[in-house]
Amino acid sequence: MVVTIIKHKPRNKRKALSALKDENGGKKSKLSEYSSKQAVDDIIESVDDMSNPLYELLSNDFKSKEEFTVNDIAMMFKSLAETILKLQSQNTMLKNQNCILNANLSNLTEKVDGLEENLKLLSSQPKESPKPPTTLIKTFASAVASTISAPESQITFMRAASLANSEDARKSNVIIKNIDLSEEAIEKAEFASKIAKDCGTSTPSVFRIPHPAKGPPIVRLAFKSKEEARTVLTKFNSIKASIQGCLNASPRPDLSKPELEKYRQSWKTVIQKNNEAGQTIYTNKVLQLDLWSSNSNIDILCLVETKIDSNYPDSLLSLDEKYAVIRKDRNRHGGGLAILIKKPINYTVVSLPTHLESVEILSVDIKIHGKTTRLIDLRESLNILLSTENPSIITGDFNCAHVDWNSYTASASQCQSLLDVSLYNGLTQFVQNPTRLEPPNILDLVFTNSMDIIRDVI
Repeated sequence: MVVTIIKHKPRNKRKALSALKDENGGKKSKLSEYSSKQAVDDIIESVDDMSNPLYELLSNDFKSKEEFTVNDIAMMFKSLAETILKLQSQNTMLKNQNCILNANLSNLTEKVDGLEENLKLLSSQPKESPKPPTTLIKTFASAVASTISAPESQITFMRAASLANSEDARKSNVIIKNIDLSEEAIEKAEFASKIAKDCGTSTPSVFRIPHPAKGPPIVRLAFKSKEEARTVLTKFNSIKASIQGCLNASPRPDLSKPELEKYRQSWKTVIQKNNEAGQTIYTNKVLQLDLWSSNSNIDILCLVETKIDSNYPDSLLSLDEKYAVIRKDRNRHGGGLAILIKKPINYTVVSLPTHLESVEILSVDIKIHGKTTRLIDLRESLNILLSTENPSIITGDFNCAHVDWNSYTASASQCQSLLDVSLYNGLTQFVQNPTRLEPPNILDLVFTNSMDIIRDVI
Protein backbone atom coordinates (compact mmCIF):
# COMPACT_ATOMS: atom_id res chain seq x y z
CA MET A 1 0.00 0.00 0.00
CA VAL A 2 1.28 3.42 -0.91
CA VAL A 3 0.25 6.31 1.29
CA THR A 4 0.81 9.83 0.14
CA ILE A 5 0.98 12.45 2.82
CA ILE A 6 0.51 16.05 1.82
CA LYS A 7 1.78 18.62 4.25
CA HIS A 8 0.90 22.28 4.20
CA LYS A 9 3.92 24.33 3.24
CA PRO A 10 4.06 27.47 5.32
CA ARG A 11 3.94 30.71 3.38
CA ASN A 12 7.19 32.58 3.19
CA LYS A 13 6.73 35.96 4.67
CA ARG A 14 7.42 38.79 2.36
CA LYS A 15 10.51 40.69 3.15
CA ALA A 16 9.81 44.28 3.94
CA LEU A 17 11.26 47.00 1.89
CA SER A 18 12.17 49.39 4.62
CA ALA A 19 13.85 51.77 2.22
CA LEU A 20 13.97 52.47 -1.52
CA LYS A 21 17.11 52.00 -3.57
CA ASP A 22 18.01 54.67 -6.04
CA GLU A 23 19.19 53.97 -9.55
CA ASN A 24 22.87 54.99 -9.09
CA GLY A 25 24.31 53.81 -5.84
CA GLY A 26 21.76 51.37 -4.58
CA LYS A 27 21.79 53.14 -1.25
CA LYS A 28 18.75 53.53 0.93
CA SER A 29 16.82 56.77 0.34
CA LYS A 30 14.47 58.63 2.60
CA LEU A 31 10.71 58.19 2.40
CA SER A 32 9.70 61.27 0.46
CA GLU A 33 7.42 60.05 -2.41
CA TYR A 34 4.25 59.39 -0.37
CA SER A 35 4.78 60.62 3.21
CA SER A 36 7.34 61.09 5.93
CA LYS A 37 8.70 58.24 8.05
CA GLN A 38 6.91 59.65 11.06
CA ALA A 39 3.55 59.64 9.20
CA VAL A 40 4.05 55.99 8.30
CA ASP A 41 4.79 55.14 11.89
CA ASP A 42 1.62 56.94 12.98
CA ILE A 43 -0.50 54.91 10.52
CA ILE A 44 1.11 51.67 11.68
CA GLU A 45 0.51 52.61 15.30
CA SER A 46 -3.19 53.15 14.52
CA VAL A 47 -3.44 49.68 12.97
CA ASP A 48 -2.37 48.04 16.23
CA ASP A 49 -5.89 48.57 17.50
CA MET A 50 -7.77 45.31 16.89
CA SER A 51 -11.01 47.24 16.35
CA ASN A 52 -9.51 48.89 13.27
CA PRO A 53 -10.88 47.29 10.04
CA LEU A 54 -7.36 47.14 8.59
CA TYR A 55 -5.96 45.19 11.49
CA GLU A 56 -6.90 41.81 10.14
CA LEU A 57 -5.42 42.58 6.72
CA LEU A 58 -2.13 43.89 8.12
CA SER A 59 -1.82 41.31 10.84
CA ASN A 60 -2.07 38.53 8.31
CA ASP A 61 0.59 39.92 6.04
CA PHE A 62 3.07 41.58 8.40
CA LYS A 63 4.77 40.52 11.58
CA SER A 64 5.96 43.89 12.80
CA LYS A 65 5.68 47.59 12.15
CA GLU A 66 9.14 47.74 10.66
CA GLU A 67 8.06 45.56 7.73
CA PHE A 68 5.20 47.94 6.72
CA THR A 69 6.06 50.04 3.59
CA VAL A 70 4.70 53.05 1.68
CA ASN A 71 3.57 50.89 -1.27
CA ASP A 72 1.53 48.80 1.13
CA ILE A 73 -0.17 51.96 2.37
CA ALA A 74 -1.04 52.92 -1.23
CA MET A 75 -2.58 49.53 -1.87
CA MET A 76 -4.52 49.84 1.37
CA PHE A 77 -6.02 53.18 0.35
CA LYS A 78 -6.91 51.84 -3.10
CA SER A 79 -8.80 48.98 -1.48
CA LEU A 80 -10.53 51.44 0.83
CA ALA A 81 -11.57 53.59 -2.13
CA GLU A 82 -13.11 50.59 -3.94
CA THR A 83 -14.98 49.61 -0.79
CA ILE A 84 -16.32 53.13 -0.37
CA LEU A 85 -17.53 53.19 -4.00
CA LYS A 86 -19.39 49.91 -3.48
CA LEU A 87 -20.99 51.27 -0.33
CA GLN A 88 -22.07 54.41 -2.17
CA SER A 89 -23.64 52.29 -4.95
CA GLN A 90 -25.51 50.17 -2.42
CA ASN A 91 -26.66 53.29 -0.62
CA THR A 92 -28.03 54.75 -3.87
CA MET A 93 -29.89 51.51 -4.58
CA LEU A 94 -31.39 51.52 -1.09
CA LYS A 95 -32.53 55.12 -1.57
CA ASN A 96 -34.31 54.21 -4.84
CA GLN A 97 -36.00 51.23 -3.23
CA ASN A 98 -37.05 53.43 -0.35
CA CYS A 99 -38.67 55.89 -2.79
CA ILE A 100 -40.59 53.05 -4.46
CA LEU A 101 -41.77 51.76 -1.09
CA ASN A 102 -42.93 55.25 -0.12
CA ALA A 103 -44.91 55.55 -3.38
CA ASN A 104 -46.53 52.15 -2.87
CA LEU A 105 -47.36 53.06 0.69
CA SER A 106 -49.06 56.24 -0.51
CA ASN A 107 -51.16 54.29 -3.04
CA LEU A 108 -52.10 51.76 -0.40
CA THR A 109 -53.12 54.53 1.95
CA GLU A 110 -55.36 56.07 -0.73
CA LYS A 111 -57.03 52.71 -1.43
CA VAL A 112 -57.65 52.10 2.27
CA ASP A 113 -59.18 55.56 2.56
CA GLY A 114 -61.43 54.76 -0.43
CA LEU A 115 -62.54 51.49 1.11
CA GLU A 116 -63.37 53.24 4.35
CA GLU A 117 -65.50 55.78 2.47
CA ASN A 118 -67.37 53.00 0.63
CA LEU A 119 -67.98 51.15 3.89
CA LYS A 120 -69.42 54.31 5.42
CA LEU A 121 -71.76 54.75 2.44
CA LEU A 122 -72.92 51.15 2.61
CA SER A 123 -73.51 51.31 6.34
CA SER A 124 -75.55 54.50 5.95
CA GLN A 125 -77.99 52.87 3.44
CA PRO A 126 -81.12 51.17 4.84
CA LYS A 127 -80.98 47.40 4.82
CA GLU A 128 -83.55 45.48 2.76
CA SER A 129 -85.48 42.82 4.57
CA PRO A 130 -84.76 39.37 3.10
CA LYS A 131 -87.54 37.72 1.12
CA PRO A 132 -88.96 34.63 2.75
CA PRO A 133 -88.06 31.41 0.87
CA THR A 134 -90.83 29.74 -1.06
CA THR A 135 -89.72 26.35 0.19
CA LEU A 136 -87.92 25.58 3.38
CA ILE A 137 -86.18 22.51 1.96
CA LYS A 138 -84.47 22.49 -1.43
CA THR A 139 -83.27 19.18 -2.77
CA PHE A 140 -79.99 18.75 -4.63
CA ALA A 141 -81.88 17.84 -7.80
CA SER A 142 -83.97 21.02 -7.68
CA ALA A 143 -80.87 23.13 -7.04
CA VAL A 144 -79.12 21.64 -10.07
CA ALA A 145 -82.24 21.91 -12.24
CA SER A 146 -82.54 25.62 -11.45
CA THR A 147 -79.11 26.25 -12.97
CA ILE A 148 -79.88 24.50 -16.26
CA SER A 149 -80.83 26.78 -19.16
CA ALA A 150 -83.49 26.19 -21.78
CA PRO A 151 -82.72 23.47 -24.38
CA GLU A 152 -82.22 26.05 -27.14
CA SER A 153 -79.34 27.66 -25.25
CA GLN A 154 -77.60 24.46 -24.25
CA ILE A 155 -75.86 23.89 -27.59
CA THR A 156 -72.23 24.63 -26.88
CA PHE A 157 -69.65 25.67 -29.43
CA MET A 158 -68.31 22.11 -29.69
CA ARG A 159 -71.83 20.78 -30.15
CA ALA A 160 -72.50 23.33 -32.88
CA ALA A 161 -69.24 22.38 -34.60
CA SER A 162 -70.20 18.71 -34.36
CA LEU A 163 -73.59 19.43 -35.94
CA ALA A 164 -71.92 21.38 -38.74
CA ASN A 165 -69.49 18.54 -39.41
CA SER A 166 -72.36 16.03 -39.41
CA GLU A 167 -74.35 18.18 -41.83
CA ASP A 168 -71.36 18.47 -44.14
CA ALA A 169 -70.72 14.71 -43.98
CA ARG A 170 -74.32 14.01 -45.04
CA LYS A 171 -73.68 15.77 -48.33
CA SER A 172 -71.16 13.04 -49.21
CA ASN A 173 -73.72 10.25 -48.65
CA VAL A 174 -76.35 8.65 -50.89
CA ILE A 175 -79.30 6.68 -49.53
CA ILE A 176 -80.48 3.72 -51.67
CA LYS A 177 -84.01 2.46 -50.98
CA ASN A 178 -85.80 -0.67 -52.24
CA ILE A 179 -82.58 -2.50 -52.98
CA ASP A 180 -83.24 -6.21 -53.64
CA LEU A 181 -80.21 -7.88 -52.05
CA SER A 182 -79.61 -10.20 -49.13
CA GLU A 183 -77.70 -9.13 -46.05
CA GLU A 184 -74.73 -11.20 -47.18
CA ALA A 185 -74.70 -9.54 -50.60
CA ILE A 186 -74.89 -6.12 -48.98
CA GLU A 187 -71.95 -7.01 -46.76
CA LYS A 188 -69.86 -8.00 -49.79
CA ALA A 189 -70.66 -4.59 -51.33
CA GLU A 190 -70.14 -5.78 -54.90
CA PHE A 191 -73.08 -3.64 -56.02
CA ALA A 192 -71.38 -0.55 -54.53
CA SER A 193 -68.19 -1.26 -56.47
CA LYS A 194 -70.26 -1.58 -59.67
CA ILE A 195 -72.03 1.73 -58.96
CA ALA A 196 -68.68 3.46 -58.38
CA LYS A 197 -67.20 1.99 -61.56
CA ASP A 198 -70.16 2.98 -63.77
CA CYS A 199 -70.34 6.49 -62.27
CA GLY A 200 -66.58 7.07 -62.28
CA THR A 201 -66.22 7.60 -58.52
CA SER A 202 -64.23 6.04 -55.71
CA THR A 203 -65.65 2.91 -54.05
CA PRO A 204 -67.92 4.03 -51.20
CA SER A 205 -68.28 2.57 -47.73
CA VAL A 206 -71.58 0.68 -47.30
CA PHE A 207 -73.77 0.91 -44.19
CA ARG A 208 -77.12 -0.77 -43.66
CA ILE A 209 -79.68 1.54 -42.04
CA PRO A 210 -81.98 -0.22 -39.55
CA HIS A 211 -85.67 0.60 -39.84
CA PRO A 212 -88.64 -0.87 -37.96
CA ALA A 213 -90.87 -1.45 -40.98
CA LYS A 214 -90.67 -4.73 -42.85
CA GLY A 215 -89.52 -4.45 -46.44
CA PRO A 216 -86.46 -4.05 -48.63
CA PRO A 217 -83.33 -2.85 -46.83
CA ILE A 218 -82.07 0.72 -46.90
CA VAL A 219 -78.34 1.31 -47.37
CA ARG A 220 -76.13 4.36 -47.09
CA LEU A 221 -73.21 4.84 -49.49
CA ALA A 222 -70.54 7.11 -48.01
CA PHE A 223 -68.34 8.72 -50.68
CA LYS A 224 -65.19 10.79 -50.29
CA SER A 225 -66.78 14.05 -51.42
CA LYS A 226 -70.14 15.65 -52.05
CA GLU A 227 -69.22 15.96 -55.75
CA GLU A 228 -69.04 12.16 -56.02
CA ALA A 229 -72.37 11.80 -54.21
CA ARG A 230 -73.96 14.30 -56.59
CA THR A 231 -72.58 12.37 -59.58
CA VAL A 232 -74.15 9.12 -58.32
CA LEU A 233 -77.49 10.83 -57.68
CA THR A 234 -77.44 12.14 -61.26
CA LYS A 235 -76.40 8.92 -63.01
CA PHE A 236 -77.92 6.19 -60.83
CA ASN A 237 -81.23 5.84 -62.68
CA SER A 238 -79.42 5.43 -66.00
CA ILE A 239 -77.16 2.60 -64.73
CA LYS A 240 -79.28 0.78 -62.15
CA ALA A 241 -80.69 -1.72 -64.68
CA SER A 242 -77.20 -3.18 -65.13
CA ILE A 243 -76.54 -3.55 -61.38
CA GLN A 244 -77.75 -6.65 -59.57
CA GLY A 245 -80.55 -5.94 -57.10
CA CYS A 246 -80.90 -2.25 -58.07
CA LEU A 247 -83.52 -2.42 -60.83
CA ASN A 248 -86.28 -1.09 -58.56
CA ALA A 249 -83.98 0.87 -56.26
CA SER A 250 -84.23 4.63 -55.89
CA PRO A 251 -81.55 7.04 -54.64
CA ARG A 252 -81.95 10.16 -52.55
CA PRO A 253 -79.60 12.45 -50.58
CA ASP A 254 -78.88 11.67 -46.94
CA LEU A 255 -81.43 13.79 -45.09
CA SER A 256 -81.48 14.89 -41.49
CA LYS A 257 -84.69 14.48 -39.50
CA PRO A 258 -85.88 18.07 -40.18
CA GLU A 259 -85.12 17.67 -43.90
CA LEU A 260 -86.90 14.30 -44.00
CA GLU A 261 -89.93 15.84 -42.35
CA LYS A 262 -89.82 18.64 -44.91
CA TYR A 263 -89.63 16.03 -47.66
CA ARG A 264 -92.74 14.25 -46.37
CA GLN A 265 -94.62 17.51 -45.88
CA SER A 266 -93.76 18.53 -49.42
CA TRP A 267 -95.33 15.34 -50.72
CA LYS A 268 -98.47 15.94 -48.64
CA THR A 269 -98.82 19.48 -49.98
CA VAL A 270 -98.41 18.47 -53.61
CA ILE A 271 -100.80 15.53 -53.30
CA GLN A 272 -103.36 17.83 -51.70
CA LYS A 273 -103.02 20.33 -54.56
CA ASN A 274 -103.41 17.55 -57.12
CA ASN A 275 -106.47 16.16 -55.36
CA GLU A 276 -108.08 19.60 -55.33
CA ALA A 277 -107.44 19.92 -59.07
CA GLY A 278 -108.62 16.36 -59.76
CA GLN A 279 -105.25 15.37 -61.21
CA THR A 280 -102.79 12.53 -60.62
CA ILE A 281 -99.35 13.20 -59.17
CA TYR A 282 -96.47 11.13 -60.48
CA THR A 283 -93.31 12.72 -59.09
CA ASN A 284 -92.28 15.49 -56.74
CA LYS A 285 -89.00 17.22 -57.59
CA VAL A 286 -89.33 20.26 -55.32
CA LEU A 287 -87.31 18.84 -52.44
CA GLN A 288 -84.66 17.52 -54.82
CA LEU A 289 -84.35 21.01 -56.31
CA ASP A 290 -84.07 22.48 -52.82
CA LEU A 291 -81.29 20.07 -51.86
CA TRP A 292 -79.40 20.62 -55.11
CA SER A 293 -79.63 24.37 -54.77
CA SER A 294 -78.33 24.23 -51.18
CA ASN A 295 -75.56 21.68 -51.71
CA SER A 296 -74.30 23.17 -54.97
CA ASN A 297 -75.04 26.84 -54.24
CA ILE A 298 -77.06 27.19 -57.46
CA ASP A 299 -78.05 30.73 -58.44
CA ILE A 300 -80.30 29.99 -61.44
CA LEU A 301 -82.43 26.92 -62.22
CA CYS A 302 -84.01 26.36 -65.66
CA LEU A 303 -86.83 23.80 -65.56
CA VAL A 304 -88.60 21.95 -68.37
CA GLU A 305 -91.57 19.59 -68.21
CA THR A 306 -92.81 21.26 -65.02
CA LYS A 307 -96.29 19.76 -65.66
CA ILE A 308 -98.05 22.32 -63.48
CA ASP A 309 -100.79 24.81 -64.10
CA SER A 310 -102.40 27.83 -62.47
CA ASN A 311 -103.53 25.71 -59.51
CA TYR A 312 -99.92 25.66 -58.30
CA PRO A 313 -98.75 28.94 -56.75
CA ASP A 314 -95.23 30.28 -57.20
CA SER A 315 -94.55 29.60 -53.52
CA LEU A 316 -94.23 25.88 -54.33
CA LEU A 317 -91.35 26.61 -56.70
CA SER A 318 -89.67 29.48 -54.82
CA LEU A 319 -87.95 27.02 -52.42
CA ASP A 320 -88.91 28.86 -49.24
CA GLU A 321 -88.94 32.24 -51.00
CA LYS A 322 -85.24 31.99 -51.88
CA TYR A 323 -85.87 32.29 -55.64
CA ALA A 324 -87.87 34.53 -57.92
CA VAL A 325 -90.08 32.43 -60.21
CA ILE A 326 -90.65 33.08 -63.94
CA ARG A 327 -92.83 30.38 -65.47
CA LYS A 328 -94.87 29.47 -68.51
CA ASP A 329 -97.43 26.69 -68.01
CA ARG A 330 -98.92 24.66 -70.83
CA ASN A 331 -102.24 24.13 -68.98
CA ARG A 332 -102.56 20.69 -70.49
CA HIS A 333 -100.82 17.37 -69.97
CA GLY A 334 -97.02 17.64 -69.94
CA GLY A 335 -94.81 20.55 -70.88
CA GLY A 336 -94.26 23.74 -68.96
CA LEU A 337 -91.21 25.92 -68.36
CA ALA A 338 -89.84 27.78 -65.34
CA ILE A 339 -86.75 29.79 -64.47
CA LEU A 340 -85.80 30.20 -60.80
CA ILE A 341 -83.44 33.11 -60.03
CA LYS A 342 -81.92 33.43 -56.57
CA LYS A 343 -82.77 36.65 -54.77
CA PRO A 344 -81.52 39.40 -55.03
CA ILE A 345 -79.99 38.82 -58.51
CA ASN A 346 -81.25 41.47 -60.94
CA TYR A 347 -83.07 40.26 -64.05
CA THR A 348 -85.39 41.48 -66.78
CA VAL A 349 -87.91 39.29 -68.60
CA VAL A 350 -87.40 39.51 -72.38
CA SER A 351 -90.62 40.38 -74.22
CA LEU A 352 -91.46 38.15 -77.18
CA PRO A 353 -93.16 39.23 -80.40
CA THR A 354 -96.89 38.60 -80.56
CA HIS A 355 -96.61 35.86 -83.17
CA LEU A 356 -94.32 33.91 -80.80
CA GLU A 357 -96.60 33.98 -77.76
CA SER A 358 -97.90 30.50 -78.53
CA VAL A 359 -94.36 29.10 -78.59
CA GLU A 360 -93.17 27.56 -75.33
CA ILE A 361 -90.28 29.93 -74.58
CA LEU A 362 -88.97 31.85 -71.58
CA SER A 363 -86.14 34.36 -71.84
CA VAL A 364 -84.56 36.66 -69.25
CA ASP A 365 -81.55 38.98 -69.16
CA ILE A 366 -79.42 38.37 -66.06
CA LYS A 367 -77.34 41.27 -64.71
CA ILE A 368 -74.38 40.23 -62.54
CA HIS A 369 -71.38 42.48 -61.75
CA GLY A 370 -72.40 44.92 -64.47
CA LYS A 371 -72.48 42.21 -67.14
CA THR A 372 -75.69 41.08 -68.87
CA THR A 373 -76.27 37.47 -69.96
CA ARG A 374 -79.38 36.34 -71.85
CA LEU A 375 -80.90 33.08 -70.62
CA ILE A 376 -83.33 31.22 -72.90
CA ASP A 377 -85.46 28.29 -71.73
CA LEU A 378 -87.40 26.85 -74.66
CA ARG A 379 -88.59 23.81 -76.53
CA GLU A 380 -88.09 25.25 -80.04
CA SER A 381 -85.00 27.12 -81.23
CA LEU A 382 -85.48 30.75 -82.29
CA ASN A 383 -82.91 32.91 -84.06
CA ILE A 384 -84.65 36.07 -82.93
CA LEU A 385 -83.60 35.57 -79.31
CA LEU A 386 -79.99 35.05 -80.33
CA SER A 387 -79.78 38.44 -82.06
CA THR A 388 -78.08 40.02 -79.03
CA GLU A 389 -74.50 41.02 -78.32
CA ASN A 390 -74.66 39.53 -74.83
CA PRO A 391 -73.54 35.95 -74.06
CA SER A 392 -76.49 33.55 -74.20
CA ILE A 393 -77.44 30.23 -72.61
CA ILE A 394 -80.21 28.13 -74.16
CA THR A 395 -81.75 25.19 -72.30
CA GLY A 396 -84.75 23.01 -72.96
CA ASP A 397 -86.32 19.75 -74.04
CA PHE A 398 -85.72 19.81 -77.82
CA ASN A 399 -86.93 16.24 -78.41
CA CYS A 400 -84.23 15.70 -81.03
CA ALA A 401 -82.80 12.26 -80.35
CA HIS A 402 -81.08 11.78 -83.70
CA VAL A 403 -78.17 14.19 -83.25
CA ASP A 404 -74.62 13.10 -82.46
CA TRP A 405 -73.32 16.04 -80.44
CA ASN A 406 -69.76 14.74 -80.50
CA SER A 407 -69.49 14.93 -84.29
CA TYR A 408 -72.32 17.48 -84.79
CA THR A 409 -74.17 15.30 -87.31
CA ALA A 410 -77.89 14.51 -87.59
CA SER A 411 -79.49 11.31 -88.91
CA ALA A 412 -83.01 12.75 -89.25
CA SER A 413 -84.21 15.76 -91.22
CA GLN A 414 -86.32 17.14 -88.35
CA CYS A 415 -83.18 17.26 -86.16
CA GLN A 416 -81.01 18.81 -88.88
CA SER A 417 -82.73 22.19 -88.50
CA LEU A 418 -81.76 22.34 -84.81
CA LEU A 419 -78.20 21.43 -85.71
CA ASP A 420 -78.17 24.13 -88.43
CA VAL A 421 -79.37 26.78 -85.96
CA SER A 422 -76.68 25.85 -83.44
CA LEU A 423 -73.93 25.90 -86.08
CA TYR A 424 -75.20 29.15 -87.64
CA ASN A 425 -75.17 30.95 -84.26
CA GLY A 426 -71.88 29.42 -83.08
CA LEU A 427 -73.48 27.47 -80.23
CA THR A 428 -71.79 24.70 -78.24
CA GLN A 429 -73.94 21.92 -76.74
CA PHE A 430 -72.78 20.63 -73.31
CA VAL A 431 -75.01 17.64 -72.42
CA GLN A 432 -73.28 14.36 -73.36
CA ASN A 433 -75.12 11.77 -71.21
CA PRO A 434 -78.63 10.42 -71.97
CA THR A 435 -81.47 12.33 -70.33
CA ARG A 436 -84.02 9.62 -71.21
CA LEU A 437 -83.39 5.97 -70.34
CA GLU A 438 -85.74 3.89 -72.48
CA PRO A 439 -84.35 4.23 -75.07
CA PRO A 440 -81.23 6.16 -74.00
CA ASN A 441 -81.46 9.54 -75.78
CA ILE A 442 -80.20 13.07 -75.22
CA LEU A 443 -83.33 15.23 -75.39
CA ASP A 444 -82.63 17.96 -72.78
CA LEU A 445 -79.91 20.24 -74.13
CA VAL A 446 -77.80 23.19 -72.97
CA PHE A 447 -76.32 25.58 -75.57
CA THR A 448 -74.12 28.65 -75.19
CA ASN A 449 -72.23 31.02 -77.46
CA SER A 450 -69.67 31.80 -74.73
CA MET A 451 -67.61 28.85 -73.48
CA ASP A 452 -66.39 30.51 -70.28
CA ILE A 453 -69.81 30.97 -68.65
CA ILE A 454 -70.63 27.25 -68.21
CA ARG A 455 -68.44 25.18 -65.92
CA ASP A 456 -70.35 21.88 -65.66
CA VAL A 457 -73.63 20.15 -66.48
CA ILE A 458 -75.11 17.67 -64.00
